[in-house]
Amino acid sequence: MPSPDRPRLFGASFASEMVNVGLAVRRELALAAIGLAGTCLLATVTSIRFHDQLTFMPELLLPGQVVALILPWLVWRGDPPFGRAYLWTLPVRRQQAAAAKIAAGAVWLMLAMLLAFLMLAATSLATGGTIGLTEIRLVGPFNSSIDRAIPTLWSTPLWMWAVPFGAVLTAYVASSALFLGLRHPVRVVAAVAVMVALVMVLAVNLGADHPLYHALGRLAETIVGGRWGLDFAITGGVAALSEDVDVPGPGSKDLWVALPTAGRWAAALLVWFGGALLALALALRRHWER
Repeated sequence: MPSPDRPRLFGASFASEMVNVGLAVRRELALAAIGLAGTCLLATVTSIRFHDQLTFMPELLLPGQVVALILPWLVWRGDPPFGRAYLWTLPVRRQQAAAAKIAAGAVWLMLAMLLAFLMLAATSLATGGTIGLTEIRLVGPFNSSIDRAIPTLWSTPLWMWAVPFGAVLTAYVASSALFLGLRHPVRVVAAVAVMVALVMVLAVNLGADHPLYHALGRLAETIVGGRWGLDFAITGGVAALSEDVDVPGPGSKDLWVALPTAGRWAAALLVWFGGALLALALALRRHWER
């Protein structure tokens, strides 16, 4: 139905959607909390029994991105954006109503992440472990000898605890953009995945000396580990900045070309989160008043 000339304020819509979204995801949230609590309890009992100490690192929160990618499907369950959505019949502009619903889902996602953080932190402390990592890291160019690397003391900085929260929020916004912008998002994503897989298989069959193989490699490196690569937005650059190097004898060591910095993470997050927001804005544009 057409929106009224004076729609409700966004705050009222947001408060209403907080309740609606909470009811929509309560079962899945409860199951996830119970599963994580059981896992933490088992890890605690096992660690205490074998006198092991667990260290809680920010990377342990990264699986929350899977939840973030699935969450829009749960938030909009029973209220499809391209169907006869009950949300569209409310006395609120469509884009405002959708934005309120998306924002409510983001808040519930952050609350779930905070709960996971508290559970994992409690597990680490219960086993006598620490929250954060303190170690000596070897810093030097990847193409140099590891003997020339400079030992540097590293302790997990406070800003790295914000990295997984920013990563899951970016994934949630991007997934919401796909869900609201495409009438059949699963089909489109599956078709793109198949096409990418076929191109990769073709490049491998053409051989490592073929220009297509090198082009795909450079593209992947730019997207993942480039100046504003996805790895810096998701992990702070843990994968892009480190390399596993063999050493004489058994085992290997991590060689860091540089240590993660807050500035580089913030820049990459701004690029990827900004891109996700732009995609979401374009998706909301499809639901203009009719």
